[in-house]
Amino acid sequence: MSLNSKLNTITDNGFNRMSLKIAKVLTDGIQDLKNGNLQKEALSKKAFPSDISLYDISGKLIPLKEILNAKYNVINFYRGGWCPYCNLELRAYDALLTEFKKAGANIIAVSPELPEYTKTTQKKNAISYPTFTDLHNDLARKLGITFKLSNPLKQEYDNFGINLRQLHGDNNNELIVPAVYLVRKDLQIIKVYLEENHMKRVEPSEVLKDLKLQKEKGLI
Repeated sequence: MSLNSKLNTITDNGFNRMSLKIAKVLTDGIQDLKNGNLQKEALSKKAFPSDISLYDISGKLIPLKEILNAKYNVINFYRGGWCPYCNLELRAYDALLTEFKKAGANIIAVSPELPEYTKTTQKKNAISYPTFTDLHNDLARKLGITFKLSNPLKQEYDNFGINLRQLHGDNNNELIVPAVYLVRKDLQIIKVYLEENHMKRVEPSEVLKDLKLQKEKGLI
């Protein structure tokens, strides 16, 4: 079963249980993102910033250049371990980790959650590639993939028991749009997969296929 088939099941089950009022708040939030300039801004970036560091699960700060040390790197920006869509996506990439490595690519996952929560997410999903904390969304913001929660959305997240202040260690009330970046060792961006609807994700097999195709054509 494809990743998005599994995600659709989560969506169908979730919307069948929630009220129309809550469903409207969630769908309105997605539409607001689609109506904005987020995707245009994000896709305009040609390289990762070189002055950023991320925290590993032990709380150690590591320069991004040291993290992205493979010829090609797949960086999965996920919302957090509280997100069932993200957990499925993390596991889907782990299932193809050997194939990505054969293609010369490492995989890393990045979220704004504090290292203690990132460590829990890695263990919970039994993923064997590294996960990192982008504290206060410093990297994600420079890439243009962050947004502030509207008051109605913030209220619903609180109602769901998702305490972003605790998980992120700040009061920014900020989330990322899930995005996958294919990046070279020199931090140049090869391709971006971005969808404002967090209930949809690019298939990891598609990212792998694109990587292989671009290599075959000599484009990277």
